[in-house]
Amino acid sequence: MCFRKVFLWGGFLVVLSGLLSCSIKENRLDCPCHLYLDLSSVSRHAFDSLDVFLSSQKGTRCLSVPLPEDPSAPYLLEVEKSSLLLQVCALENGTLWLSDPEEDILKIPMGQQCPPVFTHFSYLDTRGDECMEKIQLRKNFCTLDITMVGNDPTQDYPFSLWIRGNVNGYDEQGRPNEGVFSVPLYPTRKGKCAVRVPRQKDDSLELSLCKNGEVLAEFALGNYMRMGGYDWSLADLKDISLKIDCAYLKIEVEIGLWKESYHFSVEI
Repeated sequence: MCFRKVFLWGGFLVVLSGLLSCSIKENRLDCPCHLYLDLSSVSRHAFDSLDVFLSSQKGTRCLSVPLPEDPSAPYLLEVEKSSLLLQVCALENGTLWLSDPEEDILKIPMGQQCPPVFTHFSYLDTRGDECMEKIQLRKNFCTLDITMVGNDPTQDYPFSLWIRGNVNGYDEQGRPNEGVFSVPLYPTRKGKCAVRVPRQKDDSLELSLCKNGEVLAEFALGNYMRMGGYDWSLADLKDISLKIDCAYLKIEVEIGLWKESYHFSVEI
């Protein structure tokens, strides 16, 4: 009799344990997924923090992630069990200047150059209990180093430059966003200036030589870059050098080992 009671009680515990385990298993769907960000490849000298965006059907979550002192220590985030778009943005030695999170990740105001922005984009399956993502920041801008030849270094440079394009930032998936990009440039007495431009979608980038607000010459910079083999689809965009000689009416474009000169006409 006692044996029968013990057997029945033991059976009850087995059933109860089964019910509880099922309940726990079902509730696991409501538990967050542990997302580990591997930041070991992010330079501590260039960046002090990252801006992270996690987007799903429920909306976008934005947060600033400081870089851990130990490069090998992953950064833990609790995220919903879903499919997520992970967007990571960072500026060299600074905080990312962001636009309205409901619009673009980055939108460059008229008259300003592209910030030195580095990005990482990936789609994640966080329906499990854990997920690991290695962050690889990519250089998402091109710096144009421009030298104007022939000016008297004791005098202010008499001309200004204007660069224009059709990309003014990046959308929620890191793709170039269509919009007006326009930046004035003022060379130093030594004829030096530089400008950062965002990743382009076509060859529409233009450079103008101006004096007192009047355009003296226009250069199809996008076409020059294409002829030099410049690749806007590279993960890390390369920088290029330009040299404009107003005395000989010549513009020289240098991209890596490639160099070419083009002549232009203008009344100065």
